[in-house]
Amino acid sequence: MGNRNDSPRVTTNPPGRRRPCSNRPRGIFLTLVIGALLITTTASAGQPASARQVKAAFILNFLQFVEWPGTRSTAPAIGVLGDDDLTAALSEASRRTTSGGAEVTIRRLTRIEDASGVQILVIGTSEQSRLPAILRGIEGLPVLTVGDTLGFAKAGVMLNLYTFDQRVRIEINTAAAARAQLKLSSHLLRLARIVE
Repeated sequence: MGNRNDSPRVTTNPPGRRRPCSNRPRGIFLTLVIGALLITTTASAGQPASARQVKAAFILNFLQFVEWPGTRSTAPAIGVLGDDDLTAALSEASRRTTSGGAEVTIRRLTRIEDASGVQILVIGTSEQSRLPAILRGIEGLPVLTVGDTLGFAKAGVMLNLYTFDQRVRIEINTAAAARAQLKLSSHLLRLARIVE
């Protein structure tokens, strides 16, 4: 469940020491996420990034690890329902981020009907009671749904971010992604907990 007071840790090796990497895809993914985190962090030097900033970095990187059907001819768009703090974090992060050379647009949504044209739909905790209606509203559309609330993945949200041991982690509902004809990178699948 999203918690504004979560303080995720990002661990790195001391200078001059390299940890052997037996899982190269994991290393690639973490490098991208940490890179996005570094450019989106607005806290002053020496302060840890907030949970929202870490989640924003993950969500922006999902654009690189999901394949949508057809050819994307417009700049990617991310819509957010019911989480103004995450909308602000994504907006700040997107100012320094591009996907395929195009700027990423962040849209604050108030109704599911406004979600047309987004590649990613982020569903906030406040929308939990409306979740079934939201998922029905985009059924059959190639829209990646993302949440950060306990139980969202089991309820049909494709990617859910949760905090465990002070780190943001991912769980994936692969069946929901397949129904939307979205192809998830094997790199992403290896890092996630799969939810049926």
